Amino acid sequence: MSDVPRIAPPTEVSAPVREPSHRFGLFSVANMVPSPEKRFQLGVYWEPVSCEPAGSVSGDCFDVDALGGRGEGSEGGLGIPPVPTSGVGPLVTAYPFAVYGSYDCSAFSRPLDEAEARARQHLAAWEETEVERTVAAGDRANTSTFQGATVLASGVSLTAGVGLIESAFATDYGAQGVIHAPRRLGAWLANSRLTERYGSKLETLAGNFIALGGGYDLADVGPDGTPSPAGAAWLYGTSIPSIRRSEVWVTPDPKFRPQVANNDVTIFAWRTYVVAWECITVAVLVDVDDVGSGEGE
Repeated sequence: MSDVPRIAPPTEVSAPVREPSHRFGLFSVANMVPSPEKRFQLGVYWEPVSCEPAGSVSGDCFDVDALGGRGEGSEGGLGIPPVPTSGVGPLVTAYPFAVYGSYDCSAFSRPLDEAEARARQHLAAWEETEVERTVAAGDRANTSTFQGATVLASGVSLTAGVGLIESAFATDYGAQGVIHAPRRLGAWLANSRLTERYGSKLETLAGNFIALGGGYDLADVGPDGTPSPAGAAWLYGTSIPSIRRSEVWVTPDPKFRPQVANNDVTIFAWRTYVVAWECITVAVLVDVDDVGSGEGE
């Protein structure tokens, strides 16, 4: 074949279609509220079912007024927590943050409605990862964050770390929870037989969810904000998060024609998020130096 001289520039073609979110991330296990309440973008709160364990007494007849501490034989009598007489328990409170995608272009290089579509595509491709990163880092004034989590242990194996978090779910929450792990640990969790796939979700053998978040790789910090040590990674445990989010809005309006010196414009696609969970936020630093070298085989 002889060389053909180029007489025109390359032809622009459509970009490949991206999968809009990573499988088995935070959105796969969270309670995605389909129709958020009005004004949720100002923040939300609720009173959870008590985070304290239930109590027990001997026999089948007892005096409520005699109840004192927790468990029979404790100081104060038969002992379960006293019955509340007024007020409410601790409230779960969460505040909003915004996630955005963007597209830069010259105002005259392409129709602005096409620029809007590209900004929306950018948001769709990355919003779950950014929500995960924000939850882990707690750097957007969001109150629901891994920062300040109760550290259960440091330098333990991946298997022991999962076990400690699941024990905390059982003793400190009493319901199904989520183990949040950096995505880089996914293959190691599978190799160690610590997770099984059920449809679009990953679960432990005990039935708790696992969220493999690319945003947790991006943040990669401990509950005090310091980077994870080399050869180690943080696992976090929470109750199942509830996620409320707005419809996408765009700035500036696609019909807007900028009057700027270079005619460049950045189109932003935005969505407001409120992420919240109740009762429990725990952390374990696991040693991953030797994980994946045959463990679980």
